[in-house]
Amino acid sequence: MLQTIRIILRKELHDARGNRWLYLYAGIVALLGIVIAETGLQSGGAITLQVFGRTTATLVNLCLFLAPLVAVTLGTAAISSEREQGTLEQLLAQPLSRTELLLGKYLGLWVALFAATLLGFAPAGIIIGFNSTLEQSVHFLLYPMLSQLLISVMLAIGIFISVRAKSRAQATALGIAIWFVCVLAYDILLLGSLSVISLPSNILAMILFLNPVDASRILAVLTLEPDLYILGPAGAFLVDTFGVTGSALLLFGSLLFWTTVPLLLAIRSFELHTRRYFKPLRFFKLAPVSLAVLLTISLMSCGGDNAKSEANDDSKEAVAPAPFKADVANVEKGHQLYLTTCAPCHGKEGKGDGPAAANLNPKPRDHSNGAYMSKLTDDHIGITIKKGGALFGYPNMPAQPQLKDEEINALIAFVRTLAK
Repeated sequence: MLQTIRIILRKELHDARGNRWLYLYAGIVALLGIVIAETGLQSGGAITLQVFGRTTATLVNLCLFLAPLVAVTLGTAAISSEREQGTLEQLLAQPLSRTELLLGKYLGLWVALFAATLLGFAPAGIIIGFNSTLEQSVHFLLYPMLSQLLISVMLAIGIFISVRAKSRAQATALGIAIWFVCVLAYDILLLGSLSVISLPSNILAMILFLNPVDASRILAVLTLEPDLYILGPAGAFLVDTFGVTGSALLLFGSLLFWTTVPLLLAIRSFELHTRRYFKPLRFFKLAPVSLAVLLTISLMSCGGDNAKSEANDDSKEAVAPAPFKADVANVEKGHQLYLTTCAPCHGKEGKGDGPAAANLNPKPRDHSNGAYMSKLTDDHIGITIKKGGALFGYPNMPAQPQLKDEEINALIAFVRTLAK
């Protein structure tokens, strides 16, 4: 079996040499990678840790946009193109099984995409290697691997579509539609619904696993800088509940799930010759429901009750257990933290009119409103800062897990002065 799979793999690699999509993908990543790295170099004088992080994050986001499109497009053509060209019957006439053919094609396309991804990352990696530390250069190698995890998922979904579709055109159209939903529409619809319906962080975390693109993005953030506020309430909830390592393992497990299930379904469907009618809803009903059942138990049991009790009981022990100090030095420290952490949304004077407030709905809270702020306990404010506003119905308020206890106390001390 392994020998047969290797033969099909080599055939796919040979065919990939003439695939313009792979060259275009590698070329775009390489070109933009050079531009991004050089821009960071000129703006920072040298690629420091901060510039390295920004450069790498931009490259990762670029790959999370392009790699799924290329992977699902190649996957949808794997079987449907052979069928339309009349070469599928010739392949199946050889001494090989349908499973061997499908696995050989999957692995061949995976290796080709892996090579194209490494080729695309290489120029930026060379620039970073000459202008950063050895540790940062080695760390940079993680990101082609993370992109490849998402490629594995989208390639498996594409092959499943290719097996079930009636034609290559139908397979390609559906693959692009799935890419559009996962990469663009999913977040837009989710953010739109959150502006109307406030969901607890544990529910948001569960929803995160239903989209492999979002799972890959959070996994990349965890490996790049787990304390960044861009983790959002869902990512912060995962880190707070399971830790960085536990969250990374859960996200990796979800990507493995999204790779295995469509690939197994494709093998089963291909072996049974079932492609009379393409009914994608069967798969999309099965996979999310199965994954949701697996995750609900762990997320609800580990964090759901705890989050609920914190939301309903402001008298619980404070997130910042250190003694509360309202002296001048502490207030000034909180003022500086407020300008960098809170002012972009709440404004320098806390009136909810920061630069980012124009794009937010609902608008940030007015911290200068004494009638409202006097009703909030210090514990409530501390929990909101630490774990995000989703626990209390403020979905736009991100969690700040990177802040230490004394920093949260300093912020509370300063916020209290705004309402006076």
